[in-house]
Parts: sequence; C-alpha cells; structure tokens
Amino acid sequence: MDEWIDYYDSTHTIYASKLHRDLHFQIIARDIIGYISSPDSVVLDYACGEALSAARVADACAQLYLAEPAPGVRGRLIARFAPNTRIRVRSCWATSCGPKSAWPGTCWRC
Repeated sequence: MDEWIDYYDSTHTIYASKLHRDLHFQIIARDIIGYISSPDSVVLDYACGEALSAARVADACAQLYLAEPAPGVRGRLIARFAPNTRIRVRSCWATSCGPKSAWPGTCWRC
C-alpha cells in the first residue's frame, strides 16, 4: 500500500488541466453534500486527497474530518484549512477504530 501513498505524495498530475482538477473536486463535494442528512452531521472524507472543495462540504455539516494517508498532502490540508474550525485533518490510521482514534463517529467496521 505504501507505493500508492508515495505516488499521491509526489509531484504528479492525473488531471488534463487545472479546470479538470477543480471540477473533479467540486463534483466530489457536491456528491458528499448529497449524503449529508442534517446540518448537525459529522462527516468523514476518508483518503480525501487535496479536498479542494472541502469548505463547501464543511458548510453543510457540523464537523468535517479529512482523513489522508499521504503525509505531504495531509500537511497541505492542515495549512489550507487551519482557519476553518469545522474542518479537522487526520491520518487515515487516526480515524480507525480503537482507543486512540481521533474519529468521534461510529465505526461500522468493528
């Protein structure tokens, strides 16, 4: 699994243009918002990538957790969303079930 994390943590592009990238994240945000049943919801975006439209998702819920395994991407997320109190950034492993979990929601895998 480390190989794909290393790939997404490197300088690369999977998009044809900036517009393609921006639309990709806008569509993901729109789709996530469609699943939010209440403004009081706590939402987890697991393996979120750059999450360029996460602020839109955060506006639709009480708390948004962005879980990202790639440390470089996670660092950029922390810097980008530091002012937004509705967004928290965690490693994917910190959101897993267990006593040290940073995820306050229910884990249905356990």
